[in-house]
Amino acid sequence: QRTINFFYEAKIEECKNSNRFGTMVNYESSLKSLQGFAKKETIFFDEITSNWLKKYEFWMTKTEGKSPTTVGIYLRPLRALFRKAIAENVIKEAAYPFGKKDDGRYQIRAPRARKNALSLDELKAFFHSKPETHQQEMAKDFWFFSFYCNGVNLKDIVFLIWENIEDDKLTFKRSKTANSKSENSEITIYLNDRAKEIIEKYGTKDKNKKNFVFPILKQGSTDIELERQKNNFTRFVNQHLKKLFASAGINRSISHGVGRHSFANFALNNNISIEHISEALGHSSPITTQIYLTGFDDDAKKELSNKLNFEL
Repeated sequence: QRTINFFYEAKIEECKNSNRFGTMVNYESSLKSLQGFAKKETIFFDEITSNWLKKYEFWMTKTEGKSPTTVGIYLRPLRALFRKAIAENVIKEAAYPFGKKDDGRYQIRAPRARKNALSLDELKAFFHSKPETHQQEMAKDFWFFSFYCNGVNLKDIVFLIWENIEDDKLTFKRSKTANSKSENSEITIYLNDRAKEIIEKYGTKDKNKKNFVFPILKQGSTDIELERQKNNFTRFVNQHLKKLFASAGINRSISHGVGRHSFANFALNNNISIEHISEALGHSSPITTQIYLTGFDDDAKKELSNKLNFEL
């Protein structure tokens, strides 16, 4: 009898071989969480029922203190593996525990739609907030670096190398579109003074073209190690942002990804034309929200950079 572990391990190996390390880590985290709840290493498909999943959700939210969104992130890989096992005739379709509540199955909660952009007042409060620790200061600096750089996400920030920077221009391919052949997948950002200050403050001293700009990732690490280092830094930043936002009186869920929404909101409210901000803010989560700034000339990009170089 093939176990859930068998399917997880096969998927993890498949992701590893195809360099999909983010997905690989998601599956690893999912399996580890399920094992933690089950209090054993090996889990069989026939153990997982809708009632089991309800108990897992209760354990995750009440005992582990995780959000329903996190529960969904951990259960979607399991749902995909159930479907694969059914397709391979390992289990019967009747054993599938996911579906609508009305049908007596377990329904993964969809993330609630929410407006993530900071208002101008919130942006001012955050800008003037005083970090109490070096860690909070670093989290704040990297949040604003994203904001000053057209909402670039944290993964792209930590993977920047010195070759990407030439004078006051930052050019790179977003990780989301790195394999795209489209010319528009390359992003060009003009660095304003505040962005340059952050690079000067945290940038590595050895400016070899292939070295990372920021000392977040370790040179010579394997792809898997780099993915884990990136995830660790993301958690670090979000943890300290939460404390900073609370001290600034911003009482809502927050993460580094909010910088993307806040940038778009600020730019739109400062009369940057909609044609110059190719944005897709229709998503309910900052994880899926993509904001693209392509297709307009260098003068327009410089104008945008200068407007972000504001004094709140």
